[in-house]
Order: sequence, then structure tokens, then C-alpha cells
Amino acid sequence: MIYTREIDDPLLIQFIILFTLYSSDESLAYPDLVTVIMDNCNINYIDFQVALDNLKKTEHIKTHMIGVKLQMFDITDKGKNLYDFFMQDVPIYIQDPIRESIKQLFIDKRRAHAVQAKVIPISKKEYRIECKLYDDDKLQLLGLNMYAGDRDEAERMEKKFKRHYVDIYKGIVGVMTHDYGDEDEDRPYDMFYDAPPVEKITSADIENDKNNEE
Repeated sequence: MIYTREIDDPLLIQFIILFTLYSSDESLAYPDLVTVIMDNCNINYIDFQVALDNLKKTEHIKTHMIGVKLQMFDITDKGKNLYDFFMQDVPIYIQDPIRESIKQLFIDKRRAHAVQAKVIPISKKEYRIECKLYDDDKLQLLGLNMYAGDRDEAERMEKKFKRHYVDIYKGIVGVMTHDYGDEDEDRPYDMFYDAPPVEKITSADIENDKNNEE
């Protein structure tokens, strides 16, 4: 237990329940709701149950059943409207351990969805890819939208991101944090002005390439 002092304020107990359900990734099963709160707060079980029943009666939370035995809990829109109150009244030393318990409860699902990439059509023959990378706290580390050309190339890029996201992320961070020395940081980069000159290709060059291939 993180916070050992007994919490007997009925309103604060209700706020803790609302905060927990608001912070959860999805519906919480009754045993998980009890465990997350009781492991981090010293609350009498009867006081907890009374607060839970009151929140159901006032429709700040709702329940549904999975099968005949497992009761699931969600915060309602009415409950979410109290966000400013329970975020202010629930102390940070209670919020943090509850968030951590919820993270561990859903850690496998969070990691399964940490790397996201999908192909999005722009026109009939053109596509782009949208890539996202999250950490265990659901903080978005990277968001990337990139033109890919045709669908085959878009699908190849999608697979590469999912397989090599660590290297891609490190590469982007490396470029973004690299010291380029004499660059003028006050002037935005202009791809037409700053790009190196492109060597002109003549018809003779093309003919030489063909001869070399032969």
C-alpha cells in the first residue's frame, strides 16, 4: 500500500473511484477496480462499497455484465463532467500509484498497440502512410505522415516501420538533435534553396548507361 493514512471522507472516496475509472484504458472488472484502489489507498471496504453504490445511483458510473458473474464498471459522461473536481481533490500521491497500477494492468495491451502504421489512399493510385509510436504511459513518441507513391510501396513502408521502428525512431531523433554547425537557425530550411545542386543528366550520359548495362 502506498498511502497508509485511512481515507474516510465519503466524497473523496467517490472522487478516487471516478479518477480510477477515468484513468483506465477500458472498462474495469469489479475485482480489478477493488484491487487498484485498495492496494493504493487505505479505505474501509464498506465505505468503498457505499461510495460505489452512490455513484451508480447518481449515474456517475455505469455497469454491464460479462457472462453471469463478471461485473464491469465505466465512468459516464456525467461522471466525466466532474473531471475538474476529482483531479483537483484527489492528491497526486494517490493519483500516481493508481495510474501505475492501471498501466501494469493493461501493459500487454498497451505494448501490443504501441507501434501503429497504416496505409491511407490519397487518390486512386497514390497512397501515404501514417505511423505512430507510443510508450508504456500512452505518450506518443512519434507521429509521421509520409507520401509513399503506389500501394505496393506504401505497404512495404508500413511493414518496415513495424519491424524497424526502433532504428527509425533513433534515426529521426539523431537527425533532429544533430549539430549542423554553421546553419542559420533563425531562417527556416528551404528545400529549394538549401538542397545541394542536382547534377544535370545529358542524353550522352543516358546512352553511356545503356551501353554499360549491355
